[in-house]
Amino acid sequence: RFKEVEPNMKALAADAADPAVAARANAFLIYVASQSGGDPRKTLADLKELILKATDPEVLAGAWLFTGHAHAAVNEPLLAATAYLRVPVFYPERQLPLAGARLGAARALIALEKPLAAVPILKDLVAQQAATPEGAEGKKLLAQVQKDITGAAASPTTEESTGK
Repeated sequence: RFKEVEPNMKALAADAADPAVAARANAFLIYVASQSGGDPRKTLADLKELILKATDPEVLAGAWLFTGHAHAAVNEPLLAATAYLRVPVFYPERQLPLAGARLGAARALIALEKPLAAVPILKDLVAQQAATPEGAEGKKLLAQVQKDITGAAASPTTEESTGK
């Protein structure tokens, strides 16, 4: 279906008199390209350009969310977490990207072996966006992280178990 609207979105992005409309059209084009197997490095470059030009908070929140996704796709969890965490800090009123940003940040922190830092983010996600798909996924992830943390705390270290 995207192929049907792509020419119109490109024209809108190029010809819109309102910069906010052009930014939203560009954001849509970048999002669709990133979701259809596009090169994450190109997506990151396109998003950087969009972020530098955009002023609409909705566009910026979405752009930072997609930036987090792109960094995660190229196995850059620290950069992904940084991008994801910009959404709740700078755009907390933007509910649509907020849930995805919280879940992405938690996953990135877990990938960085910082599960304790992910717990409060997951708790916020579950408390504030429980009805979203990200909220449901966050609830499962929170339970797993808490189980892992509890299990790690209860397991004796090798030194303790061998007496060395």
